[in-house]
Amino acid sequence: MYEQFDPSTTMSNDMYTRTIVGFNYYFENLPPKIQSKISIDYEFRHHQGTGPGNTHYNTDFDAFGQNVFLAQFQVRYQ
Repeated sequence: MYEQFDPSTTMSNDMYTRTIVGFNYYFENLPPKIQSKISIDYEFRHHQGTGPGNTHYNTDFDAFGQNVFLAQFQVRYQ
């Protein structure tokens, strides 16, 4: 998946983008009425510029500008 977000169309150099790659695995043969899956994703994130209201920009403190690895396990009982 690819996403792009521009918080202010009147300001240049403030674009947020991310690309997500991952996979889902659905478990079978569990007891009746139980469904489960595991999802593993990696997000390539990029924050262009300083953004609105910021005069100093440091990528070490930008939570969105850092790539992230995500793992999620879901269980559903009907």
